[in-house]
Amino acid sequence: MDTQYSDKICNLFLIVLCIIPCLAGFGLISIFSTNVPFHDQWDNDVNHLIRFFEGNYTLTEMLSVHNDHRPIIPRLLYFPIQILSSGNFQLLPFIGMIIHTISFLLFISIIKEFIPVSRNLLLFCIPLSLYWFNLYLISAFLWGLSVDHSLCIFFAILTALLLYKSVEKPAFFYASLITATCSFFSFAAGLFIWIPGFIMLALQKRDDKIQKMVIWSASSLFIFILNYKILPFPSEGRHGLSGYIHYLITFFQYLPYKICNVVGSFGGQIIHVSYPALVAGFIMVLLIFLFWILSQYEDKEPMPQPILFLFIFSLIICVAITISRTGQVTDFGSPETFFFTTDWRQFPVTFLLIPCIYTYMMIPFLSSKDKKTSHIKYHRAVSTKNSDSDQIFKVKMIIVLAFIALVLLSVFGHAVFGLLQAHHWKQGKNEQILLNYLDMDDKMLKNLYPYNSEVVRKYAPKLEKYNLSVFKGT
Repeated sequence: MDTQYSDKICNLFLIVLCIIPCLAGFGLISIFSTNVPFHDQWDNDVNHLIRFFEGNYTLTEMLSVHNDHRPIIPRLLYFPIQILSSGNFQLLPFIGMIIHTISFLLFISIIKEFIPVSRNLLLFCIPLSLYWFNLYLISAFLWGLSVDHSLCIFFAILTALLLYKSVEKPAFFYASLITATCSFFSFAAGLFIWIPGFIMLALQKRDDKIQKMVIWSASSLFIFILNYKILPFPSEGRHGLSGYIHYLITFFQYLPYKICNVVGSFGGQIIHVSYPALVAGFIMVLLIFLFWILSQYEDKEPMPQPILFLFIFSLIICVAITISRTGQVTDFGSPETFFFTTDWRQFPVTFLLIPCIYTYMMIPFLSSKDKKTSHIKYHRAVSTKNSDSDQIFKVKMIIVLAFIALVLLSVFGHAVFGLLQAHHWKQGKNEQILLNYLDMDDKMLKNLYPYNSEVVRKYAPKLEKYNLSVFKGT
């Protein structure tokens, strides 16, 4: 009885440790969020909100493109909320954070398929929670457009889970087509969700996998045609089709630089400073490669399919952002830019790379083939029979510990950068700038929209006219 009681206390303590990072994230948003639109929100959210209150909002506006994507799903979610709240932009960070939290729970539900032992699962979740809710990532939710990011990731994780479950229940496959489409129409990164989905279906051991692959491919082709041909989509500019062609050309023209940029974007998930990010990226690649090589010498299952799906998805996103954000125009850097890290605003869609690698490395140690005990205990029983296996196990354990140390160090670094970013956000006094927009020069208004203060001058009077955002109740 005492043992059962102590186990419950221990499990409860571990659960609390998992919850604390999430609560810290909500605390950061509560303290530092503001009721002011920022950056692209002026072109997107404010523009749509004003059109609604002017009485000329149409379906065409709802389906319109914003930069590289068509955020239909986010608009369906938060546009009614903004209307009912009189344009309260402070609600959007909380919406993004709630979706981000649900995605964490969904990711854990995938892990439970491979780590059924409760204590092991809780121990696994502590570093995962620390990284998932690191304050640098959460500070990006202060910018309300991150709702698009969080929805894209949520539907990607849900798609991976549904495709995995579709092996037993084919109906889940058709549900995954819907969730993949939702990811596509949430943020630009959703464009790539069809690639890992096709690979995952190809790896399934079922007689109907060819049929599924054909349906998946046909569905993705239809969505692409709908998005880029049937519905209006820009052909010129950095966010147009000509820009995408230019990205690919510069990638091959400056291949060594671009490869370093890609590696730097991997390291950017650990530290967001250019030179250290490149070093961290090379360390990550080395650790993953060594772990994979050593795994080939053991009779182990490959990376779990839903984790493989999310790994490929996040990997492609890192590469795509790197290619499309280096070397097109001056504000993105010259084509031969040597170091590049993913931006603070992009972190909510690139971060998934680390949880996938962490899961891939940890699952062999926390679940054995019979799934009744940890692999560490299983290994102890057999290592005496095979000295080579024992050496491989020890080296793999060192690699895993090195990777976990790297991730935990990044959590502390992210906490510092996140608090600085949040403090800078609050200290910008954006609410006062917007309330007194008539007395502000272009330099001050660029705190609200760094690239185009004229957009702020255009929409601020209309926000005031309809008592929206900070003007409600004034």
